Amino acid sequence: MKMIMTGELDHKITCTIVIRAFNEAKHIGRLLTGIKQQTVKAVEIILVDSYSSDRTVEIAKQYPIRILRLQKHWPKSPAPWRYLGDIEIENL
Repeated sequence: MKMIMTGELDHKITCTIVIRAFNEAKHIGRLLTGIKQQTVKAVEIILVDSYSSDRTVEIAKQYPIRILRLQKHWPKSPAPWRYLGDIEIENL
C-alpha cells in the first residue's frame, strides 16, 4: 500500500468520502471539485487508486485529499467518524 498526502487536512473532520478509481483522469477533477462545492465543508476525501496508468493521481494531487494506491477489489472498512460516503466514479 502506498499513501500520498497532498495539502493540509482539517482536524475537525465530520465526514469521510472514499472514492475508488482506476484510470478516471477524464472525470476525477470534476468529481473532486463538485465535492468541495457541497455545503458540508469539514469533509475528508480519500481517493483509493488501483494503480491507474493515466493521469488520475496527478490530477487528484491538485486537491487537499489523501491518496491511497491499492489493488482492485479492496474491502471497505468503517471510518471512525459518524458518516462514511462511498462514491464510485461510474455513478457521476
